[in-house]
Formats: sequence, C-alpha cells, structure tokens
Amino acid sequence: VDSFLSEFRNVTFVLQKSLAHTDYLEAYQTLRDKHLKNGDCSWLVEKRNEVTKEKPFRLEKSLILTLYLPNGAGVFPVETYTIEDEEDYSSLIEMVKRVIEGIPAIEVFFSVEFIYKEVGSERNLFGTIDNGIDSILALLEDLDKMIGGEKSKARELVLEKIKNLHFHSAPKDFWFIDDYVFYRKDHVFEK
Repeated sequence: VDSFLSEFRNVTFVLQKSLAHTDYLEAYQTLRDKHLKNGDCSWLVEKRNEVTKEKPFRLEKSLILTLYLPNGAGVFPVETYTIEDEEDYSSLIEMVKRVIEGIPAIEVFFSVEFIYKEVGSERNLFGTIDNGIDSILALLEDLDKMIGGEKSKARELVLEKIKNLHFHSAPKDFWFIDDYVFYRKDHVFEK
C-alpha cells in the first residue's frame, strides 16, 4: 500500500517535470485540476504524505460472511484484523466452517468478502485506489489527445500498460468475494 501511494503521486511529479518548460504545462494543470481534484485523489495524496514522512499505512482487513438460506440472506458480524493481530487465511476459513456447520440445512450457500481499510476509517481502500487509477488514466488520455500529433512510444506504452491492468479491469467482487456451498451429507465445502 505504501509503495502504491508513493507511486500514485509520482505520476504527477514526473508529468510536471516533463512538461515544465513546454507549451503544455498550463493545459496539463487544467487537466490535473479537472481529473485529480476530488475526494479520492486528495485522500491518496494525503496518505502518500503520511507514509513517506510519518508512518506506514495502518491496514485493516474485515471479513464479512453472508449466508444465503431458503428464508433469506443473513450477514454475520464483521471480523476485523490488523497487521498486529492478523489471522492466517486457513484459521479464518476454519472459523467460517464452524459457523456454517452449526446451521441445520442440507446445503448452505455463503460468501466470504474481504474489505481493506485504514485502521479507524470506513473508506474502502481498493475502491479508492480504483477511482485514483481511473482519474490518472483519464488525465493521461486527455493529455495524450491534447498533445495529439506528437507520437511517443513511451506515452503509448504507459497508456497500454494501464489499460491492461487485470486488477483494474476485473469486477471487484472477483478479487474480494469468494462464494461457497457446504454439503452437509458429505461434509464438503466447495468453492
């Protein structure tokens, strides 16, 4: 997280330095304000300043268990973990299994969702990161259109790499939610 925060801000540092003595600086500043002056990007820059000057990012992971039963869905209380009290994945799954085994149904369908936040905050870290990447990409695309005719292999390569980020293009539930079924008869959990 610390590295991402630092590199996120470095994009604008590099752009500012690269465009400082060109005719594009003023247009860049207008595009920067248009795309990066928002709550998520401001938060990312603020956290970047904290992790580079004060302290590491204090990551908190929450586990949400949602059961899907014939009479409706139920969400179990959130378990929260920090680096200091981190549980390994297998012990979390064992805890979930104990809860599921106590439900008297032939099959139990459920989801396990992980949410990452800063300790003491309700801001979804990866939602904010995703919005920040969208903002930077929009800035770079508009800047590329503005510069137009001056082809640059480096610029094209950077834009292509960002567009091909799998994390950025996949649905978020693909990364953070796992769906399961528990078959009581055979005592089997299937993902």
